[in-house]
Amino acid sequence: MKIAVECKSPLLQKSLEMFLVKYLSSRKLCDILIRDTQCLNEERCFYISGTEDADLKKTIFKV
Repeated sequence: MKIAVECKSPLLQKSLEMFLVKYLSSRKLCDILIRDTQCLNEERCFYISGTEDADLKKTIFKV
């Protein structure tokens, strides 16, 4: 499986790249595109956000 990561958050971008290093690919050749901004008309997109419509909902813990 080939994965591309495009995140506006530098921390999320780097974390995903480090975790998925074996599977990284260019956007053109990828099977899945991981983003932290909403994907419009992109079937292979996986959306990470704090909103309800996200594929993976992230939560913020306050101490």
